[in-house]
Amino acid sequence: MEDWEPNPKETIWFDAYAGERVRAAISWNSHMDQNDPWQADELKSDLNLTVRDASSNVVDYSCSWDNSYEIVDFIVPTSGWYYFEISASRMDVSFEFVGFAYLRVPTFVTAFESTASDGSLAYGGFGIPYSTIHDAPEALYVFGSEDRLWIGQIAFWGTVCLYRTGLFFDTTSLPDGAVPVQGTLSLFGRYDDSATDFAIHVVRGAPLDDPLVAADYGDLLYEVETRGWLNTAYWVVGAYNDISLLGRGVAEISTIGLTKFGLRSHRDIDYISPSGMECVIADSYEGSGRPRLTVRYMYG
Repeated sequence: MEDWEPNPKETIWFDAYAGERVRAAISWNSHMDQNDPWQADELKSDLNLTVRDASSNVVDYSCSWDNSYEIVDFIVPTSGWYYFEISASRMDVSFEFVGFAYLRVPTFVTAFESTASDGSLAYGGFGIPYSTIHDAPEALYVFGSEDRLWIGQIAFWGTVCLYRTGLFFDTTSLPDGAVPVQGTLSLFGRYDDSATDFAIHVVRGAPLDDPLVAADYGDLLYEVETRGWLNTAYWVVGAYNDISLLGRGVAEISTIGLTKFGLRSHRDIDYISPSGMECVIADSYEGSGRPRLTVRYMYG
């Protein structure tokens, strides 16, 4: 950088993808001369380095006291534009020569389709209490070879049925040393049978058997912490519906085995009995629009 004066603040814009690691540093000189020997040399300025998003919200900062450098090292939370801001807490000279450098650690993207083990688990029937349906240890029906996945719950003419779904992705082809930093689950919308909108929650799939068995229905009952969600008000038929995974979901993407996730309605999780149709249907492995898991990763 050229010589820098404190007003106005210096800004450097850059764009980055969610999940990328960005590192940056500034440094500046002291003002030692023959009348100011190095043993007693003091910096004439105290500069700070701040990272802000396009709305000027602080993402990271380095504001140490009387060092001749500041360093930031952060993971980009959302794809978009950001800027570095250099400011001064103290400046006893008219200008400073400031050095600046930054690095975006490269990331890579690959997509996986679900395996033939994906499917839906269902329990329901005429006149069965909702508590029995909700808390059942095993499903009455395992749909593992159909071309569709059911997500949600339904009630009609005294019949109630609840669906929980399991997804499997073979992510072992991720290279050695890969560290997933972002994940997107995509479901191809086939039908929207939802008179009442609900949130589709991605939940932990570690307990699921490969292929699905009836007991997986009861195992998913205890998986209530979301890894990402989509409100069915935004469900699109005939196209892919994307669900961005939260950090805990990204952390469950395996580089050495199967990556497994469950899907549950928030009304199922919250123990809310259906009053009508609360269900959407997506293509399965056997369908024309298989579920996809898109992974952005970097090398650790």
